[in-house]
Amino acid sequence: MKEDDSAEGEWVEERPSVEDKVNPLRSSNEPTPTSSSSSSTTEAEREQGYKLRFSEGQTPVFEMITPKSQKKSKSKSGSMSKARSIASEAEEWSYSDVGGSKEASSRRTEEEEQEEEVGGWRSYFSGRCLIKFYLLTIFSTWVIFAACVNFDREDYASRCVLPWVVVDTLIIAYYGGGLVWRLLRVSERMEEFRERHPMPWADMAREYVCRFFETGSRLLIVPLAGWIVYDAWQSSIRLRSIVAVLAYVAIAVVCSANPARIKWKPVFGAFTLQLGVGITLLRWSTGREKLVLVSNQVVYFLDYTANGTAVVYEWIAFPPHICGFGFVFLYTAMQIIIYFGGIVSLLYYYGIIQAVLAKFAIVMQYTLGTTVIESTNAVACIFLGQTESAVLIGPAFDTMTSSEITTVMCSGFACIAGALFSAYISFGACPEYLLSATVMSASVSLGIAKILYPEIQVSSQKSVEDMKLAKHEYHSFLDAISQGAIGAARVVGAIGMSLVVYLSLLKCVNHSVMWITQRLGYEDTSFNSLVGLTFYPLAWMMGASDAEDPQATTVPQEKSIIYRAPQVNRDETLKVAELMGIKTTVNEFVAYSALAEMIQSGTLKGARAQMVATYALCGFSNIASIGTVLGTMGAMCPRRMKVFSKLALRGLLGGCISCFLTASVAGILVEQPTSCQPKVFNACLNLTTLKGHLDQRYGLI
Repeated sequence: MKEDDSAEGEWVEERPSVEDKVNPLRSSNEPTPTSSSSSSTTEAEREQGYKLRFSEGQTPVFEMITPKSQKKSKSKSGSMSKARSIASEAEEWSYSDVGGSKEASSRRTEEEEQEEEVGGWRSYFSGRCLIKFYLLTIFSTWVIFAACVNFDREDYASRCVLPWVVVDTLIIAYYGGGLVWRLLRVSERMEEFRERHPMPWADMAREYVCRFFETGSRLLIVPLAGWIVYDAWQSSIRLRSIVAVLAYVAIAVVCSANPARIKWKPVFGAFTLQLGVGITLLRWSTGREKLVLVSNQVVYFLDYTANGTAVVYEWIAFPPHICGFGFVFLYTAMQIIIYFGGIVSLLYYYGIIQAVLAKFAIVMQYTLGTTVIESTNAVACIFLGQTESAVLIGPAFDTMTSSEITTVMCSGFACIAGALFSAYISFGACPEYLLSATVMSASVSLGIAKILYPEIQVSSQKSVEDMKLAKHEYHSFLDAISQGAIGAARVVGAIGMSLVVYLSLLKCVNHSVMWITQRLGYEDTSFNSLVGLTFYPLAWMMGASDAEDPQATTVPQEKSIIYRAPQVNRDETLKVAELMGIKTTVNEFVAYSALAEMIQSGTLKGARAQMVATYALCGFSNIASIGTVLGTMGAMCPRRMKVFSKLALRGLLGGCISCFLTASVAGILVEQPTSCQPKVFNACLNLTTLKGHLDQRYGLI
């Protein structure tokens, strides 16, 4: 024996014969280390990468040792293979000669698995799952009791009982089904069954179903397009909107990174989905009624913020009804963002947001053929907005392709956050237009992104199992509400400060441009008017006019095969173009505030012009949002910041085209648009009139 080996511990002359059988490395006349020395490690063992020790039952156990050097030679690999063969041989010796048997060890393993399984069930029943079960039981009992007590009331069954029963059934099916699914370990059993019994026909059936939905969504665009042309044949304004759709698609193709590699399957699917949503919500009477009902319920839900602002801000949020005393925007409409942010965080904490996004993403993936991460982001933008949706899919940025990144940016630029609905409604935007606009823009943005940057790489996020979503860091539902409200408060502060800067800067730029143009001989030429002239052709194609020009002439219907509406109102079209320019160069908040001023002053009276402007402005596609997108994505994945910077402008272009396409489709589908008014005090106390009345009546000064 070597000296360094003997120095490791005391040695005895002899060990039982069983040990000699178990350890074939040691000869019969070789000394054996004691238990104190068996735990130590020699240099030879470190070089070989393994260590042999004996357990209490005299069973040999090999321990892997990390070598000091990371270099692996052929001799070391040979030593490792030799160690594995010796370990297997020693295991066979232990089963025959050592007291423990193979059956006993397997029995102990099964008992440990059963204990772990029972412990897993107990941990699952504890905590939040048990609370959900109790709440579900109480809710079901309450609904059944309310239905039994008040069922005899007239119209109660149709308006109250049946909707609650449907909602209750869905909740029970979701939570109860998930509970039973986990208790019975259905997923694990199905996985084991698939491993034992491969079913290639199931994968083929799933693939055929996906192809069926993709092909069906592409083929539906032909009859839909034919019906739209036939329906709009009697109106020249609506026909111009069809031309606008084709023009925007052509612009996207011209600006494409690789026009020859464009895959038109997802593009046609996206347009089909947009048209289907538009027809359902804007032309179908039942769908339109349900959309109005949902929009009203959303407004009612958001108006509950007034209860909190009345207590916290008192008369600042609700000033006296005196003429000239308007409400403070920061303390009224903007506070709804805080309320909505807390609600979204609560839903995210309980997993409702993730479940809804996953289901909608699967539907969009099957109908459009896009990857699951693209579909998830598009659906998340409808509810959460640009920044929150990017944070949700943040873990996936590291492996996303350039086309997927462009699609994510395009969807973010094309939508607005649900928390901002109330602010835009206060500016005079109709709630039903806002709800339909964000859904339609989210669907068509996927197709526009695939035109601007076609997919030429292989995606690693094709299935739901591959999708990586950010996990919440909330400790309880109260913590979720608080953290959501605090995060939304930061957004409110950022929006308020941005409005102060942008409105002031816009006024300064307008006066500067007017001063320069007056010296050149052009009167009343401002920055807004120059931007409006730039976007005028786009607004004209979109049909941004209500045809109320008094100097227009009407062609009689009997003298023309095609009935053409009166000539467009150029002033209204120019105003809509100005709003589009302000939204793109500044932001949508400033554009919506300008829309409110135009509606109040009467410069934008037409209902169609207001509708087209509402749809065209509904999106974050402005230059200022580029910094927000790059900051968010750069924080999620810093190493790909160069890729994000390279694709940001293309994503902004896709967002602008998506918003304008949605406005064009709305101009095609809507025959009689409605008009909404900004929130103002209709009845107020005029102090000047009151002073004159008191002076005349009582002689007071």
